[in-house]
Amino acid sequence: MAFSIDSTTYDKAKKYPVDYGYNLRLASPISLIVHSTEGVIGQSFTSAATYLYTSAKVSAHFLIGRSAEIVQFLDPQRYSAWHAGAAQHVYLNVNSIGIECLHAHSEIWPSVQKDALAWLLRQLCDDYPIPADRVEPHGQVALPGPYIRKRDPTDWPYPAFVLWRDQVLTPPTWPAKVIGLPIYQRSDHSGALAGYLHTGDEVVIDDLSNGHLQDHRGFVDLKGLEAR
Repeated sequence: MAFSIDSTTYDKAKKYPVDYGYNLRLASPISLIVHSTEGVIGQSFTSAATYLYTSAKVSAHFLIGRSAEIVQFLDPQRYSAWHAGAAQHVYLNVNSIGIECLHAHSEIWPSVQKDALAWLLRQLCDDYPIPADRVEPHGQVALPGPYIRKRDPTDWPYPAFVLWRDQVLTPPTWPAKVIGLPIYQRSDHSGALAGYLHTGDEVVIDDLSNGHLQDHRGFVDLKGLEAR
């Protein structure tokens, strides 16, 4: 399924001034918090989005619906949303991106909603970048301690969340023995070369779709590799 982000319908910074549920961000985000809205069971996506959009006291950067709808309220690079409250330092509003998921306690998590969340997390972690171990549930990082003041996202036990997070954010690696091939600067294996690998060299590929080298030297054609 293809996912997309609606960044215009609920553009909070375009309608409301700074300090209306958000602030200007002084530095790039270094962490990410997953929330659940915890409204009434069956709450509509529109009502949840409207609340986060119009509230002067709270906001988020994104909201994901049960059917994989994704809206963006605030640009994560430019603005800090008021979503975390009292939290561990790394996860304070000034340091984090907040994603709300439309979910109330005792509801089932639709697989398509989790798929949309995984897709969005991969985009954000790649853009900023944010390591997988800095993607946490709100309940885990809220103070005074894990799952005391906050318990969201509910119906998603922490060990299960961590297992899911690590599966979707840690790319599989493919160790390979080099037969001898060029390293390209571009992912489509064209244009200027970034270097050359020699027969017998061993490398690790962290993206099988384009042959990206884990050491970030560039991209190679997998046909020139011999898997170990």
